Amino acid sequence: MPVSIETQAKLNARRARVAQLLGLGLSEAQIDTALELNPGTTSNDVARLRHAGKLPEVAPQMSKSKRYARLFDRYVQDVI
Repeated sequence: MPVSIETQAKLNARRARVAQLLGLGLSEAQIDTALELNPGTTSNDVARLRHAGKLPEVAPQMSKSKRYARLFDRYVQDVI
């Protein structure tokens, strides 16, 4: 099913955001929390949330690629 240019841009932005947050070494729970607090979360926002103690301290339980796939399903697929 073809998607519009706007939808593709939203997909790319969300995909990049999830990948960026995973690159910071955040667990799935931390990414969930960060994106719930602010869907436009950036690495600077994450640093502030960590400093304020608002992110749960949970060690990653699976590889980055598996976490990315699960997070992609939750945060990116809803655009389509």
